[in-house]
Amino acid sequence: MAMLIVLLLLSAAFALGDATEISFVEEDLCPSGWTKYGSRCFMFVKTARTWPEAERHCVSLGEKLVSVPSTVEYLGANLASVHSSEEERFLQTLVKTGGFPPTWIGGFDADKAKDRLWFWSDGSDFDHQNWAKGRPSNAGARERCIQMNFGGERRWNNAICGRSLLSVCSLRLLPLRQSIETITMAMLTILLLLSAAIALGDINVRGPFFTFIKTARTWAEAQRHCISLGFNLASVHSSDGAQHLKELVFSETGEFTPTWIGGFEVPKEILEEDRLWFWSDGSKFDYQNWNQGEPNNSGGSEPCIMMNSGGGEGWNDLACETDCPRCA
Repeated sequence: MAMLIVLLLLSAAFALGDATEISFVEEDLCPSGWTKYGSRCFMFVKTARTWPEAERHCVSLGEKLVSVPSTVEYLGANLASVHSSEEERFLQTLVKTGGFPPTWIGGFDADKAKDRLWFWSDGSDFDHQNWAKGRPSNAGARERCIQMNFGGERRWNNAICGRSLLSVCSLRLLPLRQSIETITMAMLTILLLLSAAIALGDINVRGPFFTFIKTARTWAEAQRHCISLGFNLASVHSSDGAQHLKELVFSETGEFTPTWIGGFEVPKEILEEDRLWFWSDGSKFDYQNWNQGEPNNSGGSEPCIMMNSGGGEGWNDLACETDCPRCA
């Protein structure tokens, strides 16, 4: 079994390496007003907004775009994630307006209770950091959003999300003329990683790309564990999907056990209106299944979503540091 795990993980690593060598965007397929860099398109937004307002604005820009049949499909926009020093230098050039203004990007912290857990709002890996000296700090556990161009070295600062700054959006797209080789390699990588996760034990799989984890963890610990396996806590996008997860949990535990899923929010104290919910995999928060009276943010600190609240009913918002019995 150990040898099988090693072989599967090595195969997945080789497959990932091959996949990254293939360029997904050979031509400029960005809409008007967007600037191409690498495999994404970027837009500098010159109106100052709070981090949640800026994120909502980016999402709305993506939703207005119409894909071009047989050419490109637009997959949605968010505040920009940053994955390399080269990409960051491009963004600094993009937002330069006589200077280097402090600018919101898509990073934020989802775990103020313990050590920091940084995410990108588009769900991509948090695989690059460029903090200014002494950052991230955490004055009153409220500085949970990332701005670029901070200080003389123009690096990152964690700031109060309610501050109004300029922002930069990024747009994901899928060229529809990409090679079959690329698609095949990507699918092979996913299947190999899934096989390795099953072989590691403590996991059962039901349906496409859902695994069930039997060890109790906090929300942040559960998300980190899923990331270590190459996945995220589950997102839910329909009543059928919600029912599928309920049946998965019941089949493994014999009851509708309270279970973490991947939903969480930007802290309510920085929002003047409704709460801003995310899925940790970056997918659109387009379905909700709250119990009656939820979400209620009891005690002012319930930013994570638990399914099977109340004996197999719907969702409840809960303090993320709670050790939930299971995760999906």
